[in-house]
Amino acid sequence: MNQPENTDRRIRRTKALLTDAFLSLLKTKSFHDITVKELCETADVNRGTFYLHYKDIYEMMERLEEEIVTRFEEVLTLHTPEELGSDPNELLYDLFVFIAEHADLCQTLLGQYGDISFLMKIKSIFHDRFWNVWLHTFYEEDRSRYEYSYNFIVSGCIGLIETWLSLGHRESPEEMAALAGSIITSGIRSLM
Repeated sequence: MNQPENTDRRIRRTKALLTDAFLSLLKTKSFHDITVKELCETADVNRGTFYLHYKDIYEMMERLEEEIVTRFEEVLTLHTPEELGSDPNELLYDLFVFIAEHADLCQTLLGQYGDISFLMKIKSIFHDRFWNVWLHTFYEEDRSRYEYSYNFIVSGCIGLIETWLSLGHRESPEEMAALAGSIITSGIRSLM
């Protein structure tokens, strides 16, 4: 009677083993260079089991990215674009908590062997969500200035996150949110 629950647990365990092995390999090489054989040996899972869940390494990478992007978007939907324009600290706190909870995955995806398209997705999500509010609040007359400022701020925040993760995320999410918020608001004020 409990077979579906046991089956789900086994599936979750197998996927977790594959994900952990994949992230471990991504710390040393590009996902383009990881083979299914190598992944399965690292995870101690047979190849047939891998193919029950994924078509290939590219699909596995895509699903991991989709999962983290979906969760990232869920965090963003808790906050309005107007809120970020006036006081970004609450949103930034929630984002840093999220990043801390998924530190290994975020560090790997943003790291040297991560997928550049993942970074572009994250930037695109911010751009789509905050474009209108920031443009009308700060840069109504000069769209090109907005683009420069936006990319500078977002790239800076991503650099801040990468550094925080690479240093073992010693500071709390509260401290990082306050630092990022201070940098963002100082930058916006200096541009006005």
